[in-house]
Amino acid sequence: MRTMIVIRTAITASVKSSPLPRRGWGPHLHDSAPVGVYGVVLLGSAVAFTILTRALLAANGSGSRLAQALGNDWKGTLSIAAYVTAIAVSPFVPFLSVAVYVGVAAMWLVPDRRMERVIAAGGDGSD
Repeated sequence: MRTMIVIRTAITASVKSSPLPRRGWGPHLHDSAPVGVYGVVLLGSAVAFTILTRALLAANGSGSRLAQALGNDWKGTLSIAAYVTAIAVSPFVPFLSVAVYVGVAAMWLVPDRRMERVIAAGGDGSD
């Protein structure tokens, strides 16, 4: 679990360090271009996390406890769908896109107990 958090943090930090969104929102929150660019950065992070998840599942097998804990990874799938929708809407209603970005961030802040439940049910967590 800690490895996943460290890897996800590294991916997110590397994607967010790109030069385009680094300048911040500034007075351009109502402009669609910065909102859309930031959405592309967030989408890249979500796709990278999905690729990482799929690679870990492939390495551990479909019957592993990791696969059991992740299930269908609804948070990852919903994040990608929300980011794509927010990017598509950003030229028309930038504030709605920002609200979607905040909503996805809030969703990920809610603790996900899937890993802890599978580890507690299976012992020490090693396969």
